[in-house]
Amino acid sequence: MCFATKKTGPSIFIAIVFVLGAYIHAEGKNYSVIEKVSTYREGNTSVVLIELAGYSTYKVIPVEDNEMLIAFRDTELSSQVYTRETILGDNLIKGLEVAERPFHVASVLVKTYKPYEQIEYQIKEDEERFRIEMRHRLKTSVKASQQTFSRLLPYRSDPGPGEKGNSKAQKRADEFLASKDCSTEDGHLFLEAKESYRIGKWDKALVIFEKIIRVYPRSRHLEESYFLMAKSLHDKFKDEMSDHLLEITERYQTAMNKFPESDHVVDALLSMGKCYFQVGQYYEATKYFDLALKKGKDRQVMAETLFYRGKIFALTKNPLMALRCFEKVGQEYSESKYVQEAKLEIAKTLYQIKSFKRSLGMLSEIVTMRPDSIYENPDILLYEGYNYYELGRLKEARDVFSKVVNYFPEMGSTDLILTRIADTFREDGLETRASKLYSLVARTYPDSEAGLISLLRLGEGAEQAENEKPPLLDEKGPGKGEEKPEEERSKAAAEIYEQIIKRYPGNPLSQVAMLKLASLHKKNKEYSQCIASLKKLLAKNPKTKLRDKVERVIQEAMLKLATVQRKEGNDEESVMTLKTILLDYPRTNLRVEVKEGLEKSLVAVLEKKERTGGAEAVISYHETLKDELPFDAMANVLLRLGSAYKRLHLYGYAESLFMKAREFHTEKDLPADLLLALGECSYKGKNFDNAQDVLKAFISKYPTHRQVPRVYLWLGNIFLKNKEYNKALKSLKLAIDKNLDKESRGKALIATAEALNGRGDYRGAVIPLREAVVLLGNGDSSVSEDMFTAYRELGETYLNLGRKKRAVGAFESALQLKPKGSDAYSLQFQIAKCYQATSPAKAENMLNRIVSSGDPFWSNVAQARINEIKMKESVDKFGFNKS
Repeated sequence: MCFATKKTGPSIFIAIVFVLGAYIHAEGKNYSVIEKVSTYREGNTSVVLIELAGYSTYKVIPVEDNEMLIAFRDTELSSQVYTRETILGDNLIKGLEVAERPFHVASVLVKTYKPYEQIEYQIKEDEERFRIEMRHRLKTSVKASQQTFSRLLPYRSDPGPGEKGNSKAQKRADEFLASKDCSTEDGHLFLEAKESYRIGKWDKALVIFEKIIRVYPRSRHLEESYFLMAKSLHDKFKDEMSDHLLEITERYQTAMNKFPESDHVVDALLSMGKCYFQVGQYYEATKYFDLALKKGKDRQVMAETLFYRGKIFALTKNPLMALRCFEKVGQEYSESKYVQEAKLEIAKTLYQIKSFKRSLGMLSEIVTMRPDSIYENPDILLYEGYNYYELGRLKEARDVFSKVVNYFPEMGSTDLILTRIADTFREDGLETRASKLYSLVARTYPDSEAGLISLLRLGEGAEQAENEKPPLLDEKGPGKGEEKPEEERSKAAAEIYEQIIKRYPGNPLSQVAMLKLASLHKKNKEYSQCIASLKKLLAKNPKTKLRDKVERVIQEAMLKLATVQRKEGNDEESVMTLKTILLDYPRTNLRVEVKEGLEKSLVAVLEKKERTGGAEAVISYHETLKDELPFDAMANVLLRLGSAYKRLHLYGYAESLFMKAREFHTEKDLPADLLLALGECSYKGKNFDNAQDVLKAFISKYPTHRQVPRVYLWLGNIFLKNKEYNKALKSLKLAIDKNLDKESRGKALIATAEALNGRGDYRGAVIPLREAVVLLGNGDSSVSEDMFTAYRELGETYLNLGRKKRAVGAFESALQLKPKGSDAYSLQFQIAKCYQATSPAKAENMLNRIVSSGDPFWSNVAQARINEIKMKESVDKFGFNKS
């Protein structure tokens, strides 16, 4: 290829020397290497000599009137040539600048002192060398010569490490990277598709890339067509990723499967990670980002991938790992365009973990590095304001938020920022200013979330105004400010909340309004209305995020309602209300308060039941609700129930209830009535071991209690049952000496006699028995059973003393007092025994009466005694005497 040249004028001669076959292996692939770059003069010609090892495609690109760029694909610099190295020239060539660019492209920028108007070059080739001779003439228009080559590397518009993205040389180099061989049909199609992709005509690009893949399966553009087709589909549906995720990722995967060794694979992995990141599938995104980190060598890609990994950690509540990723971007890839964004994400993450001062420090560092950044990204000022707000530096927060509104007037969240500014006024005590700004937002953005929040704030302000008398003044000072209430503030808080509920029924914040309105009802003691409205809220919004707060207010209102019901005497309604809390909210935090209220209400109910229906009514009520209410968790209720069972002589049930009630007390604070009732039930239920322990504890703890004599009596009877006669006598004496009532004293005297009889002191036993008979003889029918016992015991005592006549009198008295339902045969038999020695006929007559009764036991005993008497009479008749 040869271009005509004129010999006049200075010229530049550029010689590019290729050493054929000398391929250098760089990073596992074949690349050419620039070994040396130099300049020299040959007469009027300036020569640039570039020596390479290996064959390389290249292109000469005019940049400006005094600059031209020679770019080489698949080429690197040797260790003797340094990137950004400037090589001085002569009086025509100002210098050469050598650089490495992305995707293994090396370039030499030739700078001249004088402008050139036309570039002509020719290529000379022999067995060992390529020589490109280039000359320029002055005073003619610049017309760049175009040369295309066999292989196109991946196009990337990002500036390389340390490069400025706006230099003209870089732009022309990018154009070179984007160029394609258009000498073939598939080449023309590829250029057309790529241009369509560049200008955003995704559908056209997709059709052409599909045609290249289908019609030209051996095209040199096939590899990039696959990847750019996936990229086109990705960009086409970037705002509809959820609907097209599978389609897009399958395209990337197909390209990677087809060309697993392609330089585009890492970028495709990164893009797939972004797809999954965009739809919130962070686990899948992480897998592709990790693969990109593992395979990638391009520092920009590594930085970008690390940046997204950090964002995933931040979004998945792992702030420490997020910080580690973001910090690594700045530390290891300081030349990356993601450094600034990573620092901002560090500030955001620090804010999320409430490290507000450190977050502010990072934001300050960002602004110091690039002061203009506050005009480019609103998040810098926003998070600065958030941090000031959290630190209580309200004026500074207000100033920063105001800058955000002024610098970014078209930002979509202006209403929210204005609301936050109003919040700073409110928390600074500047209620009037806050109210005005809330009102402005509510009027200006009536359908926005900020407008709704502002209405809620106005409602809260109205609540406060209703509670404050006299009204607060503005911040100007006493006597200078105006009163806070104005048009919106003058509305009752309830009216504002009702307005929100009516206007925004589907908005989650309307649920907040419903909760606040219900809280107002509770505050105004309208408990039933509060409960009904909140239950309606939960019915309509079962998955509301306010459930915990709503349920808490419901429980508080129900607890208050139960208290009112109890005070009004509706104790059973109060019990039912509290029961509902326990059943509907088993994990309530108000369990202690509910239990206390329930205990009071139940005690009142049981007292009423006992007054109107006796112990039976109490037990019936308990049986009805025992599976729904925690009776066992309320000591006073257990005491009431135990007393009811005790009155019905159901001592076993009563004892178990009293035992449970005892568990609520320490030994030091056991009440007397509980100990006494437990001891009595254990005694009368014949649980003597427990009774003995409890009764002794009662005497020890309450020695002066009026029931102590009865306790000694019970202890004496227990000792008597256990045949511990001396202990029984001691306890019974203490009981008698403590001024027992008449009935109990009689029982104590009888028990004393039984103990004396048990000890064999029959004469001593007669005395208390006679005293008991005298004491009880003037009593009413209620002591007749004790009189019967006294006469019977007296008869036994006389019989043991051999005073049978007196014994007969005692037995006959006992027979007259015999309790209904008991048998008389044992007494009749004892009387017959007494008559047997003095009046056998009477004895036999009494025994016959017993025999004729037909009692299966006593009739046989009596018959045996009759036979014994007759045998004795026969013996006496024949004169047999005992030897």
